[in-house]
Order: sequence, then C-alpha cells, then structure tokens
Amino acid sequence: MSVRRNPRVMLWCVCVSVSVSVSVCVCLCLSVWFNGLCACACVCLCLHMLGVLLVQGFCLLKVDKVIRSKRQLKSVQQWSDWSDWSSCSPSCDIGVTRRERFCIVPHHFTTTRAGSRPKCQGEHRQYEVCTARPCQSKVDFRGQQCQTDLGLNWTPYIRSDLPQCVVYCQLQATRHIRGLWATDGMDCSIQGGHQGMCIGHKCRPVGCDNRLDSLARLDACGSCNGDGSLCNVIQGSRNQIIEKKDLGLYIPLLTIPENVRSLRVWNNCSQQYFAVGVGYEMVVNSNLTIGPSKTVWAAETSLSYERGSGVEALRGQGPTTQELFIYLIAASIGQCTVSYSYTVPKGKVREPKDYIPGRSHDLE
Repeated sequence: MSVRRNPRVMLWCVCVSVSVSVSVCVCLCLSVWFNGLCACACVCLCLHMLGVLLVQGFCLLKVDKVIRSKRQLKSVQQWSDWSDWSSCSPSCDIGVTRRERFCIVPHHFTTTRAGSRPKCQGEHRQYEVCTARPCQSKVDFRGQQCQTDLGLNWTPYIRSDLPQCVVYCQLQATRHIRGLWATDGMDCSIQGGHQGMCIGHKCRPVGCDNRLDSLARLDACGSCNGDGSLCNVIQGSRNQIIEKKDLGLYIPLLTIPENVRSLRVWNNCSQQYFAVGVGYEMVVNSNLTIGPSKTVWAAETSLSYERGSGVEALRGQGPTTQELFIYLIAASIGQCTVSYSYTVPKGKVREPKDYIPGRSHDLE
C-alpha cells in the first residue's frame, strides 16, 4: 500500500492492490495528485501455481465532507480562539492593545470552489485602551516614527489641514516629504474637540474615562464629564499699536499665570504674529522667524500652535506649571488685538499681567 497526502486540500490518496486469489504478492504502488484528482497505479508480482498475476490498484479518498457551495461553506466556517493581548503601544503613557482571531474551516472539510474564502460574521480584531509606564519626559511619537522608519535625518512635518492618522516626514536636506500610516495608539483629535487615538488608520474617540469610542470629555476645569462649575473663566484682549521703531522686535504683550487650563490665545491681525516664551526659552516663533503650525511640549503641557487663513491661535489643555509669555512680532505698522481665554480653580482670580519682568524687546 502507498499513501500520499495532498498539502493543498489536506486529503489522503491511498493505493490498494487487490489480488484475485490467495497468494503471496509483492506490489509496487504509485499515487499521484493530478489536476485536483488522485491517480493511482499498482503492479504486483504474485507467486501462484498458475504463474505470475498482475493486478492494478485503485484510489481511495479519505474525505469527511466536500463543500461545493457558498451556503455549505458558511455553515461550517468558524472563528478561531482569540490571541493574547499585545503589548501596549506606545510603550509609555496611554496607548492601545489589541488581540485577533481568524475565520477558519475545520481541517476535515475541503472546498471545490476556486477562490472560496471563509468570511465569518463579527470582528476579527479588538482594541482596548491601556496604560503603560509613565514617560520620563515628553516623547514626540511622530518624530520617533519618522526616524525609526525612514532615518535620523527625517523630522515630522505638521499641518492642521493634513490627515491626522498619517505621519508626514520631511527630509531635512531636500525638504522632500513622505507619508506613513500612524502607529496604533498615536494621538489625534475628533471634530468637536474630542481627544482621539489612531487605530487601524482611523482616528477613534477616547474619552477622559480612558475607554475607546467613549465621548466622555474633560470640562474646562479638567473634571471628567464635569459641568464647568469648579473653576472660573478668565478672558479678555490686549490692543497693541505697532510703530516704526518696533519693527523687527519682540513686543511683550501679556503674561499668562501658571496652573491654568483650557488655554486659548488668538490673533486676527493681518501680517502680525505672536510668539510664546517659557522661562528664558522661546518655544513658538523663536529667532524672530514665523514658523509653521506645530505642537510643542512646554510648562508640562501640550501647546498647539496653528496658523493659516488669516487666523493665528495657541491652544493648551493644561494645567500649566509655569508662566507663559506672549509677545507680538512687529512685522508692519498698525494696530493689533490679541484675545485670550483660560480657566483657574474656583475662588482664584488670576488675571494676566501687562508686563513681562526681566524680558527685553530684542530677545531672540
């Protein structure tokens, strides 16, 4: 007897030699799969009183059930067990973990339909928000992905009008730009101000309760699903007249106190731009240079600077741990108004200051 297994359809091709009389036979059998069929031949040499007897074998297919239609395939397909949960990504702070399963057909079934693939009802991948070890310092995950995937000379290219779950990287030498799908777990923003997380190339909401697809959000006071009653809103504006002697200089405008939340500073002036300093470091539009939109980590919070369509804005969730110094970069003669809004804990009134101690007009 000769046995051969077909690795494509997982069936058995068996050759059986048959003798017509009781005798001692030595058989040579060959089984071959050809065009999806089992072909078999045996030649036997038998010792018999009548001489030599040649007997040809036949094939025996060991099959439990053959599937011939989509309806039959649907009735037997099933999910595999779930895999273990993956490690948290990113590797620090809040990220996402996932597990998978696969739609399979049990091994004792086969299908005669070319191109048929099992399609089970339900999701094959699940995600959950996870909390990894705290980051020792603020990590630029977009910059990290640019350098990991493309090289150390690539830096993140950020513009507010670009898809959030695509990481755009710029080569420093040539300014060439490439796009990469964002790693699962990277921050993004949902329309309406909701925080989100890039998962499967899409920005999905993550609530302040750290649940995926939750719309729970922090109120202006920093309370999850709060009603804003635990803080005071401080808002106002500053007018500045730019004279010829001010051109090409930083003009101190106001100082935002520490420990504020829901910070917003905006400017509707044409050809006038503001800069932001923390301590003795200029973190937005340094060196009297008007830079592109970007997100920076300063005063222990994320500050988002946006510029375009005649509107310039700075946003920060807070709470801040240091004062923020707001300047105007004098680019043309005229008048400019900069508005601000932020919250402070209930019972505390922290109006911005009109002066910036220890700072000079020609700071770079």
